[in-house]
Amino acid sequence: MPDDAGAARALVKRALDGSRHASRVFEQLDVAITGAEAECVAFVLAEHDQSPSRSVVLLGPVAGASGVIRIHALVGANRDAMMMLVDGLMLQRQVRAARMIVCEIADDPGCAMAASALLACGFTRDGRVENFFADGVHLDLLVRRRS
Repeated sequence: MPDDAGAARALVKRALDGSRHASRVFEQLDVAITGAEAECVAFVLAEHDQSPSRSVVLLGPVAGASGVIRIHALVGANRDAMMMLVDGLMLQRQVRAARMIVCEIADDPGCAMAASALLACGFTRDGRVENFFADGVHLDLLVRRRS
């Protein structure tokens, strides 16, 4: 098990405890940590400017789509830490080789900081499914295409 697995779990618990998304994110985190699926990975930013700002991004392939990576979750202590992690992620070999990176994210207050970080890192809102999670809680499709 990676050294930062405990820190990643603690961060996800603090950020998502009680949310509708927590159980699925923990499931994906466990897959990434245990290596149960080789293509599903987690990147953890342990420190940011010597502060306790931490962030975790979970990603993996999209079944049936060539050269597409999906961000399953982006969780962090603050927007800057999440942006730093996403910027670093774009330098990873498997991400650099992708045609596009996609993220399906809830348009609700609990996901607003992650959505803001992704948009600031060059993602665009390419689609929306109204009332997907619940009445008034939409699903946004954020995409970053290889430039």
